[in-house]
Amino acid sequence: MLHFFTTPSNKELECRHNFQFETDMRLIQRCKFLEDQDEKKAIQHLLKERGYTKAEILKLTIDS
Repeated sequence: MLHFFTTPSNKELECRHNFQFETDMRLIQRCKFLEDQDEKKAIQHLLKERGYTKAEILKLTIDS
């Protein structure tokens, strides 16, 4: 049986899809240690959708 899946047009969209069910805390922790900019952007976008402001996201996700 063949299954056809639509592939995301770029890595950021794929990451958003993969991370959508992660908790906020898990996303924040993951973002601090990522080097891949597409994954960071995806996480920051998800946090923004969940109600965080741009300033909060930057403060929470900056490598300490």
